[in-house]
Amino acid sequence: MQRSIGPRELAYVVMCALVLLAYSANAAADPATRSTPQRSGASLLLRTDPHTRADHANGPHGDNDRRRQQRQNSKKQQRPAITPEQAAQRARHRFGGRVLNVILEHGPGGPYYRVKLLENGRVRVVDIDARR
Repeated sequence: MQRSIGPRELAYVVMCALVLLAYSANAAADPATRSTPQRSGASLLLRTDPHTRADHANGPHGDNDRRRQQRQNSKKQQRPAITPEQAAQRARHRFGGRVLNVILEHGPGGPYYRVKLLENGRVRVVDIDARR
């Protein structure tokens, strides 16, 4: 009686075959790697695949670390031009009600204040541009 292979088992077999193929191709091409200790899984693929190695040179997510740093630097450069008190005053003047809290946020268009107002028993959230 023949037993069928499920999708998980098939994926595992394919992954193992690819790892072995990548390792054997690398060992045949570069005799220096034969003396290195054997590794398995992702570390083996990272060591043998030159594209993966280059992608992981700046961290596990490639250029994401550099982009994250650039975003943080741009946030520092875009300081709010108004204070939270001024944002609360503008929101209260424009929409009325009582200010519950004011939070500085950073969006793609720059910094803004998210102001929560209480009016007639309902909470209203208003965004006030922090740059002007």
